[in-house]
Amino acid sequence: MANFKMIVCRECGEQIFFIRTQSGAKMSVNKDQVGYNLGGKDRIVTPNGEILSVTITDHPESGLGYVPHWSTCSGANRARKISPVQKAKKKNVPEESLF
Repeated sequence: MANFKMIVCRECGEQIFFIRTQSGAKMSVNKDQVGYNLGGKDRIVTPNGEILSVTITDHPESGLGYVPHWSTCSGANRARKISPVQKAKKKNVPEESLF
């Protein structure tokens, strides 16, 4: 974690930092590492940027990783951007009318 710059979340005040995921996006994560076992409904970001479905545990068999901050942030709903333009509904077009 020596290469990561800690910042403070502007919504909840907790210390966080960003990890670049394997897709190239930056994801905010909580500062403390947690242990995990593969398989489960929780999400983890590994130090090398992998996003995994895991079960967080005190007795890790698979490794250590970071919890995405949006999943624990008390101000996450305030931070979500709402589009001013509503999305258009997809029209149901019968298949035979497409030809």
